[in-house]
Amino acid sequence: MPDEYNVKIPKEVYESIKEKLKGTHFKDVNEFIIQHLKQSLKISDISDLGEEEENKIKQRLKSLGYLE
Repeated sequence: MPDEYNVKIPKEVYESIKEKLKGTHFKDVNEFIIQHLKQSLKISDISDLGEEEENKIKQRLKSLGYLE
């Protein structure tokens, strides 16, 4: 099994993330996406999120282009 896989994302999502990363500590879009996916997975393991917290997370993921 490979150590890494390639995932395709729409160009406009990539460009939007790239633009938002200017002036941040992220070295590239890949690093940003990996960190946020790891955080999302941690959050999804927490079963006692309240409705308000869940809605905030969904809105954040939508604004980042992960959800429609």
